[in-house]
Amino acid sequence: MEIFDKLLNEKKDPAQSQRTLTQWKDDETHLFQYGLFAFMVKNSKFVEDFNEQDWEQIAEIVPTKDAKKCNKRWLFIQKLGGNKTKWSKKEDEILVSLITSNGARDWSNIAEKLNDAILDYIQNSQTAKAEKDKLTFTARNGKQCRERWLTALDPSINKKQWSLKEDVDFLEKWQKVGNKWREIANLIDGRTESQVKNRFKLILRREHIQQNNYDPEELKTKVIPQIIASLKMRIQRGDDNATKDGS
Repeated sequence: MEIFDKLLNEKKDPAQSQRTLTQWKDDETHLFQYGLFAFMVKNSKFVEDFNEQDWEQIAEIVPTKDAKKCNKRWLFIQKLGGNKTKWSKKEDEILVSLITSNGARDWSNIAEKLNDAILDYIQNSQTAKAEKDKLTFTARNGKQCRERWLTALDPSINKKQWSLKEDVDFLEKWQKVGNKWREIANLIDGRTESQVKNRFKLILRREHIQQNNYDPEELKTKVIPQIIASLKMRIQRGDDNATKDGS
């Protein structure tokens, strides 16, 4: 295993400081998560049930870390909410397939099936080995699968440019509920919570407005109404239906 051999050589290198061996690198984290999940599958055992001997075996997978450091790394990853790396194209494909077959529910089960499928793909697929950027296994949890679907993969998401009328409708809804992005997203067809939140920031930035310079009431009663009035004038003039800001 290339990563294992690389880390083993680093451990033997006297030039490596104790601080360097204490800190976790990306290669170490990927190898750790890959080995951890493989160990769970092989032994049909959850991490919560691991004993000292189990962590000793996990540590053998990452030559630069001991059992205690591996245990602490797992706790740290869970505290962060799981794997934070960018989703790969293969992960997206498998997630879409799972949701198409099973529905957008029971996210913990979907995450488990996704992790199984990715691990199997890495271990057995010649395509994965031939890819320029090799996949490394980093487990996803149910929350991450749900957020990925709702914010990026759901085919009902509207990814087109915002129209002037959409902006007006959105800002009028914001006047009523404020920064309750999820509530606003539920009132606008096809737009996600992340989209409406980012849209609000973009509109203010486009108008050269610093939100922190205004109290919420002034923003609601003076600034936003002026923006709405300007947008409505553009609509009346017959401006292009789609805004020209690339969003």
